[in-house]
Amino acid sequence: MRRTLLVFLALFGAGIVLVSVMFSRTSQERADFTYVSGAEPKSLDPAIMTGQLEGRFAEAMFEGLTYWDPETLDPVPGMAERWETSLDEKVWTFHLRRDARWSNGEPVTARDFHWSWRRALSPELASEYSYMLWDIVGAEDFNKGSLTEFDRVGITVLDDATLRVTLKSAVPYFLDLTSFYTLSPVHRPTIERWEADPNAPPGAWTLPGRVVVNGPYLLESWVTNDRIRLRRNPGYWNAGAIRLETIDALSIEDNTAALNAFLTHEADWNPANWANSLNDEVRKLPEFVSTEAFISYYYRINNTRAHFRDRRVRQAFSMAVDRTELVENITRLGEKEAYTYVPPGIKGYDPPPGLRHDPDRARKLLAEAGFPGGRGFPPIEILYNTHEGHRQIATVIARQLSETLGIQVHPHNQEWQSYQSDTQTLKYDLARAGWIGDYLDPNTFLDMWVTGGGNNQTGYASPLYDQLHRISKDISSFVQAPEESLYGQLVEGEELRRRVAAAGAVPEMEVAERLRLQKPVRMLVFREMEQLLCEIDCPIIPLYTYVTKNLVSRRVGGFHGWLRGPAGERLPNVRDLHPLRGFFVLPRPPGGA
Repeated sequence: MRRTLLVFLALFGAGIVLVSVMFSRTSQERADFTYVSGAEPKSLDPAIMTGQLEGRFAEAMFEGLTYWDPETLDPVPGMAERWETSLDEKVWTFHLRRDARWSNGEPVTARDFHWSWRRALSPELASEYSYMLWDIVGAEDFNKGSLTEFDRVGITVLDDATLRVTLKSAVPYFLDLTSFYTLSPVHRPTIERWEADPNAPPGAWTLPGRVVVNGPYLLESWVTNDRIRLRRNPGYWNAGAIRLETIDALSIEDNTAALNAFLTHEADWNPANWANSLNDEVRKLPEFVSTEAFISYYYRINNTRAHFRDRRVRQAFSMAVDRTELVENITRLGEKEAYTYVPPGIKGYDPPPGLRHDPDRARKLLAEAGFPGGRGFPPIEILYNTHEGHRQIATVIARQLSETLGIQVHPHNQEWQSYQSDTQTLKYDLARAGWIGDYLDPNTFLDMWVTGGGNNQTGYASPLYDQLHRISKDISSFVQAPEESLYGQLVEGEELRRRVAAAGAVPEMEVAERLRLQKPVRMLVFREMEQLLCEIDCPIIPLYTYVTKNLVSRRVGGFHGWLRGPAGERLPNVRDLHPLRGFFVLPRPPGGA
């Protein structure tokens, strides 16, 4: 049916003026909980998806060996009820719970994980997140096609309820990886059935009435450009802890309509879907929740374009951007200028300084690269997905680049799926991007920039960066057999040599001490990687570090802008993760409306 919705159109003084327009929506009965999802999901296949909005669906419909506790975001037992590790933390043995079931009643077994992880690593699938499994022995080689025998990959089924995983080196965040949606199991018979159908489109197995899941929610319906409905899975092993019967995810890309949906109580949660120009008014609402965030906003540079192949051009672009103008005049919610890619706050990691705003140096570098005063440099575009905030930022940066470097720059917007496609296929000059850390470690930001990495999407290829990345994945081997020729190529090579020597001097039997001293070696390797990324090669332009921005109805419980720390302290939810499994509706007070 057609219903009248109020649209947030203008501000007068300190007040908000609401104007009526007509907006079409389904007549379906309201779900227990409704939120603004944003664009249509690109895919509901956990091995293929990469976006935050898709991830919310994956974490509701599928469950890995572990999952993130909504109150702490610590990994807790999921399909695996327990596990143990070897002394050197390289071998993990997971024991699956006996009551784990697929939504069709079949048991979830270790073989499901073995097949699903093999599928995610298969070169044919071309999963952009396949590298999340590269810490496993042989996984990277299999993914790249240099190893064809999967039985040589460190994923072993001991029996239906036991899975053994062998890592190349100790990985401090491994249980965060097993909580991530790429490592979720998928139902093999369903996938093989639909992929064998010549008339079925790609991903047909993920549609309502077909997809078989093992998580807390079922996919009940999907009405394009309207909503996706999830329903509580009665066969889920912990169904009694799931407090919502139905969830609706509204597909609303327009920021005005998204904010309107929240203000008129059509949506209970709006995660940052409103125009930046309204931030000053939105932050006054009692439902507004914000904390610091482990999220970076940046621009990709297409390194394959002829005019961007000289790194001096890329350095010039980075130094021509005034980040302060962005955070003070556009975003205005406490975001911090970023000159490096990894957000601050990781214990033991000291990022490099990055390239600061320096218009004179930027013009000099561009001239050295053959484009004095911008002459000869072709007109370029800034690609961004449809969003008022992205438009405003692209407009300002286009002006800054034009005024500083003397070049023509034009913003260009596309809807979400086209934007993702053009970014992945390098059909852009500059492209807006954001990255949410999947776990609190520099690796979650830095491992995506290896040559050919699924989330690289810049054409950046650096043998030195790749070498440092390989070392970061197996610090213990590097400490035992350092690559001496490496030190002279690094900014802080002598300091790295000193740290390696200290770690290597510890007797092999003192495993805990060796692991302790390997940590500063690993962090310095990451610092060298980030110096290449943000100071030397510059395939990207870091812009600012986000703050979280959410509007949450007071009728809703289970939203945790602040997390419970290990000693009961309050910690900011810097990853801005809010698993749907944790939401519930608060009881009405006696006599309440």
